Amino acid sequence: MTKLQTLRSRLLLLRNLRSSMRWLSALAAVATTVIVALLAIFAIDYLCELYVAQRVVLLVVGVLLSLVAFRYLAWPLLTVRESTTDMALLVERSNKIDSDLVAALQFEGPQAARWGSTQLSGAVVDYMAQVSPGLHVFDGLGAQQLVGRLMALVVAGAVAFGLIAWMPGHASAFWQRMLLGDAHYPTATQIARVQINGRVLLSPDDARHQPQRMVSPQARPLAFGVLCTGVLENRRGPVPGKIRLQAESGAQSAAIDLERLTAEDRLAQLTSARDLVAAAIADRNLAGAASPEIYDLLSGDAPDTYEALASAENLQAVQASLEKLDRQIASPPDAWKKNAWYRARWDRFTAPIAYQILVGDAWTEWADIDMIPLPSVELRLSPVAPEYARQAEMKHPTAANVRQISVLEGSQVGVAVLVTNDKPLASVELLAETAAGEQRFPLESKDDSGMEWFLPPDNPLFSNVRSEVRFQITATDSDELHLERPVEGSIRLRSDRSPSGQLAMANQNRVLLPQGRPLLAYSASDDYGVSQIGLEVQIERARPLDPVDDTATTESETPDAKPAAPATSDDGSASAADDPAQSVQVAAPEQKSIVLLDKTVMAGELPFSGRFRLETSAWNLSPGDRLKLSLKVVDYRGDRPGETWLGEPIVLDITDLSGVRAGLTELDEAFEKRSNELLEIELGIGESP
Repeated sequence: MTKLQTLRSRLLLLRNLRSSMRWLSALAAVATTVIVALLAIFAIDYLCELYVAQRVVLLVVGVLLSLVAFRYLAWPLLTVRESTTDMALLVERSNKIDSDLVAALQFEGPQAARWGSTQLSGAVVDYMAQVSPGLHVFDGLGAQQLVGRLMALVVAGAVAFGLIAWMPGHASAFWQRMLLGDAHYPTATQIARVQINGRVLLSPDDARHQPQRMVSPQARPLAFGVLCTGVLENRRGPVPGKIRLQAESGAQSAAIDLERLTAEDRLAQLTSARDLVAAAIADRNLAGAASPEIYDLLSGDAPDTYEALASAENLQAVQASLEKLDRQIASPPDAWKKNAWYRARWDRFTAPIAYQILVGDAWTEWADIDMIPLPSVELRLSPVAPEYARQAEMKHPTAANVRQISVLEGSQVGVAVLVTNDKPLASVELLAETAAGEQRFPLESKDDSGMEWFLPPDNPLFSNVRSEVRFQITATDSDELHLERPVEGSIRLRSDRSPSGQLAMANQNRVLLPQGRPLLAYSASDDYGVSQIGLEVQIERARPLDPVDDTATTESETPDAKPAAPATSDDGSASAADDPAQSVQVAAPEQKSIVLLDKTVMAGELPFSGRFRLETSAWNLSPGDRLKLSLKVVDYRGDRPGETWLGEPIVLDITDLSGVRAGLTELDEAFEKRSNELLEIELGIGESP
């Protein structure tokens, strides 16, 4: 053991104490910085209600500040390395002594024998061994910095723990929020329950403040219900509430106000539900006692009653639930005084949205409502005309997705329904309405995909359309959703136009000798085809009238009768037809039918025309007789009878040679008169100056 061993131990203890103090000082500085940073983050987060991304940024800033504090306040202390000699110098300065302490420590080392006089070095060592017990070694400890930083740490810690003790709910929420949770700081008003269309998405048992994600069918209204507790009144009256809506794309946003239900409103809902349940019992309708409408009315203030109704196995159990509901209506619960229901409705649900509910100072996190698209279909009507008209109809195909078509009688109409939004259909039904009444026909799926549906081709109504049909198509998809509105259509009958024709004489002379052979020109046309062309001949014969029979009808009194041209003999003398004593009476007309064409001519070969010389010799005509020639055309309609068209008749009067000459003279005079009129028009004769 050396003479200065005790001094050396004390200096070593001083060095260790100083090192520990530096570590404590560094830790205190970092801890104080972290606490202050957390207090600042808490204040900012509490006042601004930061979102997750904002909290992340704020945490990053706090960490950076803590690192800066560590770099400048802690790291310099942690990198200090002190030796025994350094401690000796520190004691010399604190005790205001010469450098004998450092020299004595060095002289006591093994190298001191080479430095000079051993007597002198021994004397220095002995001197320090004598005075060392009286040295104040720990006066050089330097605890001022540590004390200051510990005091700052204590103050910051006291503030932090004081806030935790004073606002434990805030502290718990702050801790969760720093872990990027969705906890909210306690508010005066609390949102206890959120439900949409009767489905509870947030309940008091949920630790989170974010309603559950839900899906809703497209175009179905969203009925929001919000139950609130806590402070429900302020100086202006009931605390207001609203719902923020944001489109999934973020391009559009909206806000709707929440309407607070009064106690009378809530009581009226229960009363309405009670009436519906009573009606279901009266109708002995067990399923009707748990209808969606009743659920909407009871899900707010009487969910337990609805659960009992939904699980009821007989009407007696429903009656028991009804009695329970009557008691609740008679004496509303005291809880109604401590809570309040708010409601709102959004009718334009056409795309996925996110929503946030705010009531008073309470709010929920944003929650999503996904949209289940309704089934979307396209109607395809494929008319097939009767065989006789098929070729002509192919030139005018029916456009796709046409809901109103006109077809010929006897046509077949194919009905197909195609899915347009990739949602398979579970069933498709067609409701047809005709003059005979309504009929329902299920459509069949083309394959297992459920994307294409068709009406069986052997359907009695659409395979042979005989009357006008109005129809509706309804569809149900795999989510049991229906079309927003039924697809309506109609099939009307388009008439097959009547055939037409034209009959003309080769010349304009309308008088004919009894043995005459007039040349006739004819033509016939139709929209689809002609099956027959004929000539209908009506012979009106004249006979002498009995002079005693004053009641007989003369030729001039006969409908459509015209006097025949006066008949003369070859020498110019009057014939018997001119004798006034012998009047003429038209006998019963005779009918003759002549077939001009007896084969089917389709529309592509129409109009069909021809010439025909009429042979009259076999009819024993006499002057004074009259022929009426009418063209008859029958169109082609397949296996159905064609429609007959009968043209206006050409009237030929039977006369002798003198009558023919007179007729020709009349034609010449008429021709000359018409020629003169045309010439005057051309030359401008007779015009006003």
